[in-house]
Order: sequence, then C-alpha cells, then structure tokens
Amino acid sequence: MTTRRSHLFLDDEGAVTVEYAMLFFLVGALIGTVYLVVTSDWFQDLVSDLIRDAMQEP
Repeated sequence: MTTRRSHLFLDDEGAVTVEYAMLFFLVGALIGTVYLVVTSDWFQDLVSDLIRDAMQEP
C-alpha cells in the first residue's frame, strides 16, 4: 500500500498543465495592473506633460 501511494506522488503527469495555469494567472494579473496604471489620471498627466515639454522650443 505504501509503494502504491509513493508511486502516485512520483508521477509528475499534469505538472506542466498546472505550471501553465499559474503562468497565465500571473500574466493576467500583471496585465491588469499595467492597465490600471496606464488608465489612471496621474499617469496620463505625466505622459502628456512629458510630450508637451519635449515639443516645446528650447
């Protein structure tokens, strides 16, 4: 009985699927965070100010 249970834990079948699921979850969380930052008012003001300052004559 003990060898049967240890055999179940030694088999790594399905590990790749779990790794991909975790990767997709983390990428989705990262994309959501980037979206929240990019759509925030302070970030849009920062980018607008940078572009405006860059286009002014020296």
